[in-house]
Amino acid sequence: MFCVSGGYRGFYSKNTITLTTKVEDYIHKRGGTIIGTSRGGHDKPKIVNSIKDRGINQVYVIGGDATQKGAPVIYQEIRRRGLKAVVAGISKTIDNDIPVLAFL
Repeated sequence: MFCVSGGYRGFYSKNTITLTTKVEDYIHKRGGTIIGTSRGGHDKPKIVNSIKDRGINQVYVIGGDATQKGAPVIYQEIRRRGLKAVVAGISKTIDNDIPVLAFL
């Protein structure tokens, strides 16, 4: 199993972190984020191309309001292409700026 590092841009820059038991054993002891972040827009076609090319069938989007707004956009493109992948949003924000969580 792996996670994409560097936010949405990590999908098309091929940034990943392999999740091993060794990594998982200490992850909760570190401050900040090991997966990194990014600001700004994302390239939906490149992200979905990466999901398809890597054979990813589950995408967990972790972040605040702006990040969560990208999840349904990506899901709609996955669906439009007829790919078999799901997208789930996981709220992670210090701003408490997600008023409602919607399930696709």
